[in-house]
Amino acid sequence: MVRMDNGRDDDLERRRKLSRLLRAVDDGTMKTTRPGAWRDAIRRLGVVPVTDALVLAPTDDRLPTPVAWVKPLREELVRAIHDSRDWSRVSPRALEEIVAELLTGFGYEVELTKKTRDGGRDIIAIGRSRVKEDKYLIECKHWEEKVGISVVRELLGVGTLEPNSGLILVSTSGFTKDALVQAETEAVRWTLSLKDRDDLEDWIREYLRIRGCPT
Repeated sequence: MVRMDNGRDDDLERRRKLSRLLRAVDDGTMKTTRPGAWRDAIRRLGVVPVTDALVLAPTDDRLPTPVAWVKPLREELVRAIHDSRDWSRVSPRALEEIVAELLTGFGYEVELTKKTRDGGRDIIAIGRSRVKEDKYLIECKHWEEKVGISVVRELLGVGTLEPNSGLILVSTSGFTKDALVQAETEAVRWTLSLKDRDDLEDWIREYLRIRGCPT
């Protein structure tokens, strides 16, 4: 991070620059197929740490990042949200990156699907042992309102196409009463698991514990 030394005025200018860059990505005026373009743009500005850039970034498939950068940047995302507890700063795609990294840390093989063709699931996670293979389809929702029963039913519909897969629905805003009741019915309770913000933060603490990081 390149630090400026002119106090509040420089901080305000920094925020303005970042805001303009975010709008350019959001409205499609900043388009590139060059790998790492988003990260490089932030570095050229020299105004925010990589972690802040990633958490704030409206990540999509227009700005691909080299594979070599994915793992360490996801780790930074996990540490950033653990330190700040400020989920409001996390973009929907960044949430998916965080969940993917947590599952990777728990030993799963993880595929983060492309937004244009995710098939009703954002992440596919596979756990292998000598005697069996466990596969999970994970959908992530980062909404202001609670996730309702319609989303639960949609994910259950996706599950009918892969009946041997477990289903996980992650929501940072929680679930409506109807959604919780639906998930607890005898027909789906062994197939579908709902995870809210508290569960995510439990996952993060476990992830950091496994990695030997202080929590």
